[in-house]
Amino acid sequence: MQVVKELAGGISNYNRKTKINVPKCFVCMDSGVILYKEKTDFGYIAEYAAKCTCQAGHQYRSLISITEVMDIEKIAKQNFAAWYKNNKDKNGFKDVMKKLKGA
Repeated sequence: MQVVKELAGGISNYNRKTKINVPKCFVCMDSGVILYKEKTDFGYIAEYAAKCTCQAGHQYRSLISITEVMDIEKIAKQNFAAWYKNNKDKNGFKDVMKKLKGA
């Protein structure tokens, strides 16, 4: 979770200066909810929702926390890799990455 806090801390104001949307949370990508699949006792694959530990997830009080069912560091790394791939060719990306590395 520390990785997510560090990334979000120094870049929230920087988003307005670029055309690249940098999420505050790379775990839920600012949605507050993470969907995951799990095999039930009956052998079916079911989809469940869990709340994120970030500010956006606080509105979903009735959902289980994602930390109880998944490794959030792994999710954050996967989402960052996908975000990187989708944005690496956009204007201003190098500046955003410099800011992220400095955070």
